[in-house]
This record gives sequence, structure tokens and C-alpha cells, in this order.
Amino acid sequence: MPGTWSFVDPSTVLGAGTHANVPVILTPNDTGSYDVVPVTVTVTVNKATPILSQLKRTPVTYGQPLSSSRPIVTAAAPVGGALPRGTLSFAAPTTTPNAGTANETVTSAPADGADYNFVTTTVQVHILKDHPGLSAAIRTKKPAGGKLVSVLLGGMTKGAKETLIIQNPRGRT
Repeated sequence: MPGTWSFVDPSTVLGAGTHANVPVILTPNDTGSYDVVPVTVTVTVNKATPILSQLKRTPVTYGQPLSSSRPIVTAAAPVGGALPRGTLSFAAPTTTPNAGTANETVTSAPADGADYNFVTTTVQVHILKDHPGLSAAIRTKKPAGGKLVSVLLGGMTKGAKETLIIQNPRGRT
């Protein structure tokens, strides 16, 4: 018998899982020959899997960990068109990639893990070149032989290898 099934309470929203004795109404297409029938049914609702599309991260600068990048998400859930609340995190958040573009694994962990699945995917992250602001404090003493005693550099990225050339006013190094 063709007809329409509907919840007795139209505002009913069931979470993931199996729900017994859910009140529904069968309204036949031919109500002249058949009665509207209220019944209870068992309804199984599967977890929804969010669909991540055009997932991007804000750029980071060389030397910064991936965790300093914020998500820019254009995403949709199977129903409602919005990504469920939760977190979006890198698999290796302390990684500090080289300048350029890096493909990194991210996981979307919904706050409502009972109704939504976790999703793991890859996202491109742009790593900008670092532009260090170097400063130098030069302290010299002329002990016997007139050699440079110390040079203190600031503003360099940890682990950076730099060469310092010091010229005197007469142009000699």
C-alpha cells in the first residue's frame, strides 16, 4: 500500500543508534479505502560522516610548528550543510616544515563522537620564507694581537646557519 510515513512528533531528531518503539504514522495515498495507522517502529540511525571539502590552513612561517596554522574550512555534513563542532588537528602538530608547500595529515574530531565519525584527510599548508631581523652587538677589545673578542647576534631562527662579515670603515674585512 503506497503512502507516507512520518513521526508523530515532527520535531523528533534521533541520534545515532537503534531506537525501539518510535511512534510513527502511516498515511495511505488512498485515504478513501484505507485508514491512517499509528504504529511504533524500530529505527536505526548510522553515524554521519562529515565531508571535508576545500580544507585549507592559514600559512605558517618557516621555523613555526604546524600547530600555529589555523583552519579555513569549507565543509559539509551529510545533513544540514555544516561541519559539526569539534577540533581539526594535525597528526604531527610540532612539525616545522621547510619553506614551500607541505601536504600534511589532519583529523576532524567532532565534539559529538556519538553521532559523527572522525575524518582524516590531507591538507596543503603553505610555509612562508622567514625574514629574520638581525641585529648585532659587537664588543671588541684589543688584547695582544688586536683580535675580535665577541660578536652577539639576535633575531635568528634557532638552528640557522649564517655567515657574518665585519668590515671596518676602510672597507677591509
